Amino acid sequence: PPKVRAEALRACGSLVKPLEAAVHQGEADAKDASEVAGSVFAVVHGEMVQGEADLEVRETAIGAMAMLLAKLGDHPLRQGGPAAQAALEVMAKRLRNEVTRMVSLRALTRIVSSPRLPATALLAHLDAPTLRQYLRSTSSPLKHHTVQFLTSLCKRIQDEAKSEGVDMEDTKKGDGGAKEGAATAAAAAATAATMLASLVPDVAVHVSEKDLYLSRLSLDLLGEVLVLTKGQQQQGRAQGATTAAAPLLSAAAAETIAVRVLMFIRSPLIQGAALDATIRVCARLAVTPVAGGEGAARQKAKGAADGGDWLGLPPLCSRLMHGVDSKLPERNYAAVARCFAAVVAAAYDAASGDDSA
Repeated sequence: PPKVRAEALRACGSLVKPLEAAVHQGEADAKDASEVAGSVFAVVHGEMVQGEADLEVRETAIGAMAMLLAKLGDHPLRQGGPAAQAALEVMAKRLRNEVTRMVSLRALTRIVSSPRLPATALLAHLDAPTLRQYLRSTSSPLKHHTVQFLTSLCKRIQDEAKSEGVDMEDTKKGDGGAKEGAATAAAAAATAATMLASLVPDVAVHVSEKDLYLSRLSLDLLGEVLVLTKGQQQQGRAQGATTAAAPLLSAAAAETIAVRVLMFIRSPLIQGAALDATIRVCARLAVTPVAGGEGAARQKAKGAADGGDWLGLPPLCSRLMHGVDSKLPERNYAAVARCFAAVVAAAYDAASGDDSA
């Protein structure tokens, strides 16, 4: 019966923690635990691939598989069961299903937040059109979960790129394996940056006072995307002219972020975490490179730093001050001042870094 199968899948999820302890910590019975883990993987995967009509069974199977992948992944000691890529492929199909897309988003967020699987394993199964459709949905929970997932993905990509970047410095002596790992991480970061940059307009539109929670989540994501795109540009410089050009944020996407942020900062409701996220976005937006020759020409005309490290838009400080008028609520003066200070500090730090380089 479906109810019994659903409870059995929950029991499989409950086994993950003791199995993880046995497999990863090298206990005496690690071999037995590895065989059990493989059997559990096979059972849960079998339930996922079935065209089960019962929603509870489908959801519990997805949740159990998410716990297994997040805790065990493709551990070399695991014996039996499907490969992680096979499980992720099925989960990606469930993500495109209207009935299971919410639980799939939560599952993928759990997986991408875990270090057991590289982000490259997940990127191969994601497509921007599906995520863009969810960002444009009328369902608030769906938009919340989509933005949270993208934020977790962006942070994970950055963490992997940083760790491989350290290895890359050590590979100048000829460590081929480390060079290969660094190249894989760089390719994953480039793929993620391109996909996330294409979603910026659909994320930025949610920065408003209509849904402060969604606004804060969207600002967090936009801030991480700005960090990722700038990091890609800096990595391209460090690797020299022979490396393919790093993906940059388009001037139109950057302008969309700026417009939404400048509108949001005038809201009398802005405070707390939403305000802090707004300040971070302003600071990162001021020093993020953008694509487009016209933007570069404008930034030089305005006296911005050389090298393309400044946003190709009218200086944010001028736009922030232009928004201060008699209609602005008194409490928003402090918000504008904090954003102004953050932009100046970020620009100074970026210029100092360029000078030292």
